[in-house]
Parts: sequence; structure tokens; C-alpha cells
Amino acid sequence: MVNVCGLKLAIPFEGIEGALTLSTVTLQLSNQYDWVLGSFERSSFSTVIVDTGQWLLEDRYDAALSRYAELIVLDGKNWALTCDELVKSVRIPHSRINMNSNKQGRPWMLGTYMEERCAVVDVAALVAQFEKAS
Repeated sequence: MVNVCGLKLAIPFEGIEGALTLSTVTLQLSNQYDWVLGSFERSSFSTVIVDTGQWLLEDRYDAALSRYAELIVLDGKNWALTCDELVKSVRIPHSRINMNSNKQGRPWMLGTYMEERCAVVDVAALVAQFEKAS
């Protein structure tokens, strides 16, 4: 689980390649898209860093309130999400997820898990959105 600009997200473990502290990467800046902060190279992979708050919160996002300190590298290593903090690891039974029945508004959201008051990320759908938008 991670916090992003006040939003609590659960990212399935199988959709994560790794986690890094933002200050430990050499960021190559990019202004190609407003939702991309830049990229970094590691082990012959180039990983694009997404401004997660900008992408997920859209019009409600205030860049001044973001405190990005961590990166979650997603499956495939092509994309990384910025987050304010890594909160904890928790096992969420699939049967306890309230599934997102309207994928039009938030296609990246698999559903919600009320015990933790969080949105569960559909990593494959989120990566597909990034690929389509870039």
C-alpha cells in the first residue's frame, strides 16, 4: 500500500518489479507530457516516471501538495509510479474487493478494499493507459 497525495492505493505485489527511493535515481527530465516527470536508466532498462497524482487525480491534483519520495516500478520495468510513502504490505483477499463496475471513469481501478479504505490498482490496465497516451 502507498499514499499518493492523500489517496491510499493498494498495488498488487505481482504487478510490482521493485521500489526505489526517488532521491537514489538520476532523473532525466522530460517535458514531453505533463504527467511524466522524467525517466531513469538502470540495468539497461529505461523507466518512465509518472506523476501519479497528476494521472489519477486529474483536476483535483495540486502539485504543491505532493511529497513524492518513493518510486514503485511496475511490471515490465517501463513505468514507475511516484508516491509520497510506502505504507505497508497487506494481503487483500480478492473476494473482499468491491469491484469497479464502471471502467469508463477510472479504468486503472480494479476496485476498493473498504477495510483499508483504499483503491486497488489494476496494474495491467494502468500500464495500457500509459502506453496508449504516450
